[in-house]
Amino acid sequence: MTGTITKCQLAPWGAWCFTGTVTTTVTTTVWVIRSVHHDTADGWADALAAAAEPIRQFMYKQTQKNDVNFFMDISRTEWNGELADIPMSVLVPAFIINELRQAFIIGFLIYIPFIVIDMVVASTLMSMGMMMLPPTTISMPFKILLFVLADGWYLVIKGVVESFNF
Repeated sequence: MTGTITKCQLAPWGAWCFTGTVTTTVTTTVWVIRSVHHDTADGWADALAAAAEPIRQFMYKQTQKNDVNFFMDISRTEWNGELADIPMSVLVPAFIINELRQAFIIGFLIYIPFIVIDMVVASTLMSMGMMMLPPTTISMPFKILLFVLADGWYLVIKGVVESFNF
């Protein structure tokens, strides 16, 4: 999405996004990983059972009740509002939907200033009679400058981390 916003198709955005995603995931869930590691030293069966509870609690804190209700309705399962009654087959998709929602919100907030820059540059070039010059040629340095001056990576990572409910 970032490559599309900045109109820079040759940059390795997939690798950058994957690295950022893994780093942010490990950073925000390190306490869950430590809890699982501390509680699960005996065997695989015990490890899976003990690991499920802190992970379930973490995912449940991040999900919205209407997402859980939606997936409970799809699975035709009754739910009384407690975490213990939610199967993992419902909790995981509800968590994923919530994370996708947060990602789209962050992406949209990044997209707005970039589209404003594109419109200003395009209208300026048109008013100067430079119709053959692609606006992205001129707007790209302004987008990069805006992202750097606004400390874009800090704001993106801050938005991701603050979207989690600890």
